[in-house]
Amino acid sequence: MNVEGLEFPLAVKHIRKFENLNPTIAVHCLSADEGQKSFYILHISPEVHTKAEVVTLLLLDDPDKPGNHHYVYVKNLSRLLGQRTKHDEKNYVCYSCLQVFSSERVLKQHERHCLIHKPQQVTYPDPSKPEQCKLTCRKHQYTSNSTHTTFTMSAILKRI
Repeated sequence: MNVEGLEFPLAVKHIRKFENLNPTIAVHCLSADEGQKSFYILHISPEVHTKAEVVTLLLLDDPDKPGNHHYVYVKNLSRLLGQRTKHDEKNYVCYSCLQVFSSERVLKQHERHCLIHKPQQVTYPDPSKPEQCKLTCRKHQYTSNSTHTTFTMSAILKRI
């Protein structure tokens, strides 16, 4: 592993430099989002699917020293995120949006469309707050009174 010229602790913005020095390693870095009880992506290598090794890191804040952070190696991403589904078998996780899938085939179909976008975080409304559970449009800049726009929504619903 080549770390020549890197300053530690390594800032997230310098992960790309590490990847350039180590051409067989792709880094995927997450952070906990306590407000959403989820995770969000800090860095994803553009070559996450083509390099020999993918290293997933979780960046944690030090509760005793604000401003201090620690990287933790995530050995199994599906175990970290697997509680999002009731599927008891092995799960497969999309590196770009952190969605969990029950089969590798479905993940591969999903990735063809997901990886063309920047990393995303899916958030769900709080079911105890009905006002958050309504679909509304905030911007109407592309419609007028004389023009009607067809709107189609597709959803995958699971019984809980």
